Amino acid sequence: MDTLLLAFELRDAVSPDSLILPNDNRYESARRVWNGMTDKRPAAIVRVNNIEDIRSSINVARRHESIVAVRGGGHSLPGLSTCDGGVMIDLSNLDDIAIDPASATSTVSGGTLLGGLDKAGIAYGLVVPAGVVSHTGAAGLTLGGGMGWLSRRFGLTIDHLLKVELVTADGEAIEASAENEPELFWGLRGGGGNFGIATKFHFRMRELGAVTTGTWEYDLSQSCNALGQLADYARSAPRELTTAFNVTQKTLSVSAFHSGAAGRGMTLVSPFGSLAGTGAGTCGPSDFVAFQSRSDEHARWGRRYYAKGGYLSELSSEVIDCMTAAAVIAEP
Repeated sequence: MDTLLLAFELRDAVSPDSLILPNDNRYESARRVWNGMTDKRPAAIVRVNNIEDIRSSINVARRHESIVAVRGGGHSLPGLSTCDGGVMIDLSNLDDIAIDPASATSTVSGGTLLGGLDKAGIAYGLVVPAGVVSHTGAAGLTLGGGMGWLSRRFGLTIDHLLKVELVTADGEAIEASAENEPELFWGLRGGGGNFGIATKFHFRMRELGAVTTGTWEYDLSQSCNALGQLADYARSAPRELTTAFNVTQKTLSVSAFHSGAAGRGMTLVSPFGSLAGTGAGTCGPSDFVAFQSRSDEHARWGRRYYAKGGYLSELSSEVIDCMTAAAVIAEP
């Protein structure tokens, strides 16, 4: 691939100032993505301003047989938001959000971050169930499924997807929904392939209700008893209640989240503050947008992230013992 010719063609094809090349003083910051373990250098970055920029970038890249990476929020854990030697199409300028409270739907552009969607919807008491870090891109999270504090109550983000507008690999702008291009719509909702560049998402929204949250810390020595009780509570917990915990070298942190009827929140959330004695923490009514962004600093840009995951049918005593032992071993 002739990168110089690629750059010349892109300069003629896209909006003024949207093309960022390695000699541009914007390049170093523009090429960065969330995961600090990813350090790639695209031959060109196109910070698109409209659909035509996307179509033109794809067409030029295809003619030069160049790899294309798409950056929505830049949060791809394995670094798929960028590439070495190819074209990064950056959607961050496409961040429009429109809420229709009458139909409880929203239209979200491909560069939108979750924090923006949360703030726009909560003004009407509406939400799209999504992730737990507000600087995550809505596009990548949705196409990956989308899980968060509201998933037990409402399901995944992708369960609320009504329609997607996208540009295909041949530069065609199309819409996919259950009625139009249903097979493509199925693929976008979990098919696992690269089906195009999603430029706009149409979501069904849900009424949030009142939010009650609690967060506590227990000493690591209490973790086995505390997690045993947490598992017992979780077996009978209603769908509007979600819990999470984190075992570190010194502490067990437990969080509980309830949304819905205001009168039920404290009754359902407060027991998680006394799982093994009394945990140090707080419990009470909470601002949804603030709670959604509470992990932003911990999951900040530039840190080196690596993760593995799995699924358990239950939080058994054997699993609890294994996690606690691993935390003790990891202590420096």
